[in-house]
Amino acid sequence: MRRITCTAVLLSTAILLSGCNNGLYKSSSQIYGSLTQHGYEDIHIQFDRDATKVRPSEYKQLEELSKAMHSIELDGRVYMLIGHTDSSGSDSYNKSLSKRRAQSVKNYLVKEHGINGADLYTTGKGEEELLVSPEKNDYDSSLNRRVQVRLTSKNEAMASR
Repeated sequence: MRRITCTAVLLSTAILLSGCNNGLYKSSSQIYGSLTQHGYEDIHIQFDRDATKVRPSEYKQLEELSKAMHSIELDGRVYMLIGHTDSSGSDSYNKSLSKRRAQSVKNYLVKEHGINGADLYTTGKGEEELLVSPEKNDYDSSLNRRVQVRLTSKNEAMASR
């Protein structure tokens, strides 16, 4: 039997959820509430080292996100998917990897949950915005390998690409 570990880390105004499938994920109603009240919600979808494939442990969080996105009030709104990496690798490689991670999440939301791809924009930050620095171990590095989801305007999304 495989043991599943779950970690929740409070980082300023965002909650980073890693490998959680036991109720610590943000629910669609929590996501919806934050998006409609504050205009943003940081949801961190994590990745394995040097990988772009969405982890099965992240499927539930993406399902909850898609439920919020399908709500009447949020339908047709625009989202920015922002890819990030840890600090290993060159700047140019990490920038490319982070963009591919964001695109992977977009593809998953479109294919598996019917989100309109025209409402999802992607960008990559590489290692520009590390959550943990310096990275002292693999756990620290894993917190930096992520894609964030933010509500945005179409103009802002086009400008940040």
